[in-house]
Amino acid sequence: MTVSPYVSFETARLFYIIALAVPPTPYRPLLMVPIVLGILHYFRSALPNPSPFDYSYASAVISQLFLASGHILIIDVQRELFVKGQKWPAYRLPLAERLKWALNLCFSQRCVGWNNEPTQALPPPPSPSLTRTAYLNQEIRTLVRYLVIYDAYITYAKWIPSSAAGGYSLLEQGIFWRAITVLVIGLGGSIAIGAPHRIYCILCVYFGIYKPQECVPLFGDFRDAYTLQRFWG
Repeated sequence: MTVSPYVSFETARLFYIIALAVPPTPYRPLLMVPIVLGILHYFRSALPNPSPFDYSYASAVISQLFLASGHILIIDVQRELFVKGQKWPAYRLPLAERLKWALNLCFSQRCVGWNNEPTQALPPPPSPSLTRTAYLNQEIRTLVRYLVIYDAYITYAKWIPSSAAGGYSLLEQGIFWRAITVLVIGLGGSIAIGAPHRIYCILCVYFGIYKPQECVPLFGDFRDAYTLQRFWG
């Protein structure tokens, strides 16, 4: 029976969550074995016949491999990492609470709301005075605007010869159109990455899982990226 690459990756994710939730033990690093095997099976199965969806999925797979390596092999997560407001180390929590804690850590890739939150790099959170309804209206309008811009980006990408199969290199364009193309691709890429995060935040706030102030944007304003430091921030 052939195992789907997505099933193998989700199995690896399950072992990652288990590794985060089990009490501190010297045998925790052994849980990296099924994680690595699941990820290797994903790439072995998915790469021969890639789909457009697989690029984004593969990026998530690699990201999770590095996160799992850090959380299982380097950091004693249940003693060192705390959600803001958490009173006790995770290993002292009941099993159900510890599983919830592990799920939160697994899906908090930027550690927003944790004691190791990278405050110097993240955009500022929504204002404390922003209500749930105002947040949803604001985010839905922004999402629609970004999707319109992304549609324009797709149209432009189809128009330029350098994006076609067998088309000439981007380097063969003049410097003006080369700069325009790089900016358009950068903007389109940031929207493609940020839109799912924005949808996730909208749904979480709508269903009361998170408050608006807990939903930090994935990217800051594109217009602020006018130096290398601000770009990476």
